[in-house]
Amino acid sequence: MKFCLPIALLATSFIATHVEAKWHPGPNVSWDYLLGADEKTMKESDKDVVTIDLEYAERYVSHFHSRGQKVICYFSGGTMQKDRAIDFQDYKKANIGTGVISSWGNEYIDIRKKDKIAPLIRNRMKRAKKYGCDGVEVDSLGVYGHVSKISKEDSYEFAKMVAEIGHSVDIAVGLKNCPAIAEQLEKYFDFAVNESCAEFNECRYYNNFADHGKAVFMVHYESRGHHLSGSSLKKLTEKQGGHNFVCVLAPNKDLDKHSTTYNCKNGSIIKHGSKASTTTTTTKTSKPTTTTAKPVIPTVGPVKQAIDKTAATTAKSVNAANAANAANAANAANAANATKAPNAANAATKKPTDEKKTQEVNSVVEEQEGGSSVATVLGLTGGVATAAVAGFVFLKKNKKFHKDEAEVEVEETETNEVDPISILSV
Repeated sequence: MKFCLPIALLATSFIATHVEAKWHPGPNVSWDYLLGADEKTMKESDKDVVTIDLEYAERYVSHFHSRGQKVICYFSGGTMQKDRAIDFQDYKKANIGTGVISSWGNEYIDIRKKDKIAPLIRNRMKRAKKYGCDGVEVDSLGVYGHVSKISKEDSYEFAKMVAEIGHSVDIAVGLKNCPAIAEQLEKYFDFAVNESCAEFNECRYYNNFADHGKAVFMVHYESRGHHLSGSSLKKLTEKQGGHNFVCVLAPNKDLDKHSTTYNCKNGSIIKHGSKASTTTTTTKTSKPTTTTAKPVIPTVGPVKQAIDKTAATTAKSVNAANAANAANAANAANAANATKAPNAANAATKKPTDEKKTQEVNSVVEEQEGGSSVATVLGLTGGVATAAVAGFVFLKKNKKFHKDEAEVEVEETETNEVDPISILSV
């Protein structure tokens, strides 16, 4: 008896502080990766899930939602993006720079200074939530691949913090690349995004995401020689097939044109997901109760989901007069008062469990990130912070803003596949 109170208090504490992300994307959806697209291109997208930059979210999320689409909002977490004007000065004032500059001219941050970074991330996550983003894609979490004083464990702890902050404001968080620690981080993230996994033999590091019903958005680029035919298609299907990933082919890394979603197993084009395969959960801090949206399979247009909750109560009354005429007269009085009222049970909620490529030994590391002064153009306001620190820069080409995602790629040959060393033991 004396142990009951402490246990009850512990349980109450957990319920009051543990908050699950509201949206968890699953497999079997179509995806458009449009970080650098113009307004016309973005608005004409008919895919189930669309990824855009955070600075576009305030203007366009409502458009996508009106069409039944889900929106993932992108930002880079491991660099200070000088062109993300809305919060760049906040990062500078926090004194979290490492002095190491990325190939896109942005400074990597010291992710070990979590007490200074956390408020910035929280502000950015809150902004994404305010704009209506269903989830966030956080890039450049693998700072250890670029800054010698940062360890793999530092990146792991930083990424974990980013996910937890995102969930605290009730938004889904996606792990961008970071294959070397993806398996250990899966339980904290709601989905994953990886670039060129077949090219660098990294697809296998995301199997546990798929095994737990979490979407793994895999993108390859035509500009890097990938096509849905011949030997290229054979390689893509061999590396990605059988894992229930969401596979797309984008024209280039500017991501300014529509992506083509295809079947990971055979390369056939997918206009829309075979089923919505996304769940929406609502979690209250007072009690661990959730409800799950039942997906609706679209025939034309983007996926639309509807919450279908039914409760039926049927009452059957036994008429006393009729009962009195029953063969057993002794039970007539009781039968006259009998009433049956079965109730339908609520459907159970599936509670899902939960980073950009960083690789190491015998590999050539290439990093890209994009950003832009689009925040100034849009006149957005609000604090900034997210599941990682800002590392996003828009390139301005031909008077249009384009986005090249932060990227750390490891050149691995097919004949000599090397697993990332020192995988964190958690």
